[in-house]
Amino acid sequence: MFMDKFCRCLDFGKSSGGSRDQKMEYLFGGALALIIILALGLTIKYSFFGGSKGGAVPDELHFFCTACSQEVTIKTKDMKPGEPMLAMAPTGMPGAQKPVCPKCSQPALVMEYKCPLCDQFYVRDLGLSPAAMAGGPKDEICKKCNGNVSEFYRNKAREAK
Repeated sequence: MFMDKFCRCLDFGKSSGGSRDQKMEYLFGGALALIIILALGLTIKYSFFGGSKGGAVPDELHFFCTACSQEVTIKTKDMKPGEPMLAMAPTGMPGAQKPVCPKCSQPALVMEYKCPLCDQFYVRDLGLSPAAMAGGPKDEICKKCNGNVSEFYRNKAREAK
């Protein structure tokens, strides 16, 4: 039914060569319809559903609990929708919420970052308090190896030029 209407729309099936040519035209029309449907399906999938993850949020997030002093790793797939982005927001930012620690059940988790110098995770001191901001920008220091992370990235940027 659909193929008859589709082929009539494309003016197929009116050749004078007999039934074999007519079958080939129907076969060609069916293949064309299948290609159009597949292309439309792929367009919808990649346009509306993203196709790839994109890498904006890592597979796991590392935290330090200020209540029980434990380091915690949480898989982002185990978190509620939107929670990883709120957890990654700097403390003190409007709307930022501390995730609940799975060990002590307190909302006291602080995001940890991986040091490029020692590959350990540490809590960043972003200096968002008014007292810290008054002194001007400060270099970021890894709490585990006392390495200057800011200097590492400045050197890396110079080498890239």
